[in-house]
Amino acid sequence: MNIHHKSKIVLFICLLILTMACEISIFPTAPEGVLSADEAAMTDQADLQTAVAQTVEALGPVEKATDTASAETELEDESSAGAPTDTPLPCNKPNFQDETIPDDTKFDPGEQFTKKWTIQNDGTCSWTTNYSLVFNDGDKMGGPDSKAFTSTTNPGETVTLSVDLTAPLSSGTYTGAWKIRAEDGEEFGNYWITIRVGEDEEEENSNFAVTGVSFTQSDQMKVGFCPHMFNLQAEITVNGKGIVKYHWIISNGFESTVETISFDSAGTKTAILNKNLSCSGTSTCSYVVELYIDSPNHQKFGTWVIAIHCI
Repeated sequence: MNIHHKSKIVLFICLLILTMACEISIFPTAPEGVLSADEAAMTDQADLQTAVAQTVEALGPVEKATDTASAETELEDESSAGAPTDTPLPCNKPNFQDETIPDDTKFDPGEQFTKKWTIQNDGTCSWTTNYSLVFNDGDKMGGPDSKAFTSTTNPGETVTLSVDLTAPLSSGTYTGAWKIRAEDGEEFGNYWITIRVGEDEEEENSNFAVTGVSFTQSDQMKVGFCPHMFNLQAEITVNGKGIVKYHWIISNGFESTVETISFDSAGTKTAILNKNLSCSGTSTCSYVVELYIDSPNHQKFGTWVIAIHCI
């Protein structure tokens, strides 16, 4: 037997020994009915997987984490969008509460009365004595241009504002409106009164009118130390019985209060205004005087030019 053949026999015997060694366990065999460590581990893992599967089935399907996060974000967005936001209260917010003298109350011509409004301060600013009730529009009825508050009205408190008025002398329906003016000039609220005077408007003389106005008796030129007192006279002519309401207008910005003249028949009566006027420096100034007929015509009548020379 040559060497090469002997080497093959030795290699075969070694492989046979290794094969038999792999099939022989170095640990004793477990008794019947008792699981080995590997079998026990496999059994525990199978039981755990079964329990997890049963729990998942009971809870229902679970969404992906990214989907859940997206749903929560959308819910938060919807909740934020639907949530109401606080609107800040304005500085001046009046809340009307009550008033005296209902609209269309009837008064006799020239009758005096007092109108009152009760208002709550629902804003954030206090209404101090720098606030005032101011005439805004319509028929003033002898009321003031403005009337200052007599005390401070804090937010949540109420105040009663009043104006003393006089019913016009002519029959008809009259409405005057007032507002509240803040110390910074802001005007807010709207408070009015509507009254009826005398007979119904249908019973008035619908043809009554002012037919002419003249200033022929008025002062026209003043020279000397200023100011100068001007005596202005307007002759008002009407076509019948009625009451005329009028006021004076001067081109320097002056406007008088509304006055009245009663006529028992067609004719002429005189309206008079005594007014101090001046001119700055040692110069000559000129002004235009007009008479505005508030009723029945609602128009300006005539003009009268006056001049002042100051020394």
